[in-house]
Amino acid sequence: MLAKSFNRKTAIDSAVYKNRNFHWASQDTDVDIVELIEAGSIKELAINRIKNKSSMSFNRERVIQYLSNDVDYDRLLSIADGVRIDKPDNFINGKMPEKFRALQTILKNTYSFLYTRLRRKNKGIILPINKLTEEFLNNLHFKDSHWTPKEIDGRILVDDTNGILGSILNTQEVKLKGIDRYGKCNLPQMNDIFNQWVEYCISNNTRLSECSLWKEDIDGGFPQLFIDPEDVNLMATKIDEDYIFVYLHCSMGYTNIPMAFCCLSNAVNRAVLNSIKGVCKVYVDDFIGLAKDDVVIEDHNMAKTVIRNCINDHCLNETKRVDPVKVGEVLGWSINLIEETFCPSEKSRNKLLISFFFVDYNKSLSCKVYQLLASLAERYSSGLIALSCFVHPFHTMTSIGKHKRKPSASIIFCIDMWRIIGIILYADSSFFNKKIISITGHCYLNGIYIYDSIMVITDASPWKVGAAIMCRLTSRFICYTSMELPFKDDIKDYQNIREYLGKFTGLILTSIFQKNKVIKTTNIEWVNDNTAAVKWAEKDKCCSSYGHFANIIMSWFQIYSSYNVTQVQRIPGKDMGFIDDISRDVYHPLMDTVPYINIKTDITVQLFELCNPFNKRVKKNNMDAFFEVHSLLSKL
Repeated sequence: MLAKSFNRKTAIDSAVYKNRNFHWASQDTDVDIVELIEAGSIKELAINRIKNKSSMSFNRERVIQYLSNDVDYDRLLSIADGVRIDKPDNFINGKMPEKFRALQTILKNTYSFLYTRLRRKNKGIILPINKLTEEFLNNLHFKDSHWTPKEIDGRILVDDTNGILGSILNTQEVKLKGIDRYGKCNLPQMNDIFNQWVEYCISNNTRLSECSLWKEDIDGGFPQLFIDPEDVNLMATKIDEDYIFVYLHCSMGYTNIPMAFCCLSNAVNRAVLNSIKGVCKVYVDDFIGLAKDDVVIEDHNMAKTVIRNCINDHCLNETKRVDPVKVGEVLGWSINLIEETFCPSEKSRNKLLISFFFVDYNKSLSCKVYQLLASLAERYSSGLIALSCFVHPFHTMTSIGKHKRKPSASIIFCIDMWRIIGIILYADSSFFNKKIISITGHCYLNGIYIYDSIMVITDASPWKVGAAIMCRLTSRFICYTSMELPFKDDIKDYQNIREYLGKFTGLILTSIFQKNKVIKTTNIEWVNDNTAAVKWAEKDKCCSSYGHFANIIMSWFQIYSSYNVTQVQRIPGKDMGFIDDISRDVYHPLMDTVPYINIKTDITVQLFELCNPFNKRVKKNNMDAFFEVHSLLSKL
């Protein structure tokens, strides 16, 4: 099934066949060299291009007319003059390569075709090498280019990280310069978008089912911006033995270009928000809006006008436009506003399944692979409740540099878990279908959304855990419970797992407490007195083999129950009192008035035993561990 869904060799063979008859045309090879000779330098050529296209592109006049009140006004003026390509200190231009990588040789015609297409869209120039002087070539900085499969023809990405040709631009030093120049590129997650939607509904006394969403896409994204003419000499790549390409517009592959583009798109989004009645978020080049049904069409039309005014008249990609709808896709998620639910889209489900199954964790993996896995896990854990614990290990491997590293046990565990998630989604796309308000911590009461949460306080002694539910308004305890730990009393190690099992005990207590309630909140605030455990749980770190069991148990219980632990806080041990006494079998007067709920069953005892570090049973592989937990939780 996977081989049919995606096969890189098939994609390469298809690209080779499709472009087998490509031939250079004179209008692509002769025009730019003539313009270069007339201009006298590549810098002057870039200046002339900007002048000729200024009225149809993002420029200073648009900034002054439409964005003069924005907080990033000065930065926007700088971007309109051209995005700067910062260099590290002691930078030396990368030399033009003499040989090509194997894939570029195989896809020679495809590379030429794609660069021809970029040239015809006026994103750069193609120059014949035999008509360029050695001095001119030495003044250029060359970088590798990579082909990656896409739906149509594939995509070319530049790569300035390997240092084979000379100095590299993508360094931490350059990244810091970019942050200082353009600001950080902070992208919203789906929970940020959902929070904005629910807050809009609350302030307008409406429901999500009475709203519609719309989406606009900036055509091409980064290439909408010019590169500063001073720096275009740093954006060269060799196409084949005869031609080079020099980018005049921004492209993927340079670390600071996303920062410049996000600075612009965020400013445009602020202008949109000031002009519409609904709400809008921007994710790089995607504008995602929502409004009540009676104003959403007006909002959408106004947003299109504002975006065009700020960037340029032809900046919107009409083929990717989503007119106001109740059911649609946003950033890889299928949204159903009628039912007020969301789940991963079909494309996202396939991406998740393919990416994690095509990784061979028996071999050493490069930093790029770890970055890809971290990005995917981070993105989908933002909407799939309780899966953030399967993200952190990937981030620990994203700074390994050029050297390949073999995956740790934690990473193998996480890959296996995401494979399971992918299989579940492939078999049943509705399994992770959740209410949008379950992510935001709201519930529905008497026709309105309200924010509500249950405060769960837990503590763990060496041999027992105690848990209680507290009313946030009155600070009174509602009920409590306890569970004996299967650990040895005299061993003080593994305290984090003890505290984590306390958290799990609190969730079971919450589930029983809410069983007969009409209004059920899924938002949990977890309180504990162990600083290390709280930090550990807040970042969802769980790296030991028995910690993995705790993670599976916690995650899958939350998935089944829809509970979302949105807040974690620590209070001093001296203030724990009642909870501390519960975990140490010490009498407390509140035990006479606060109801006790017994959660001890054969199943909970078995679940706790799975997390026992002193259990001598044969170590199971990750899949067996998951199915054992799954079997027990399905009976709980």
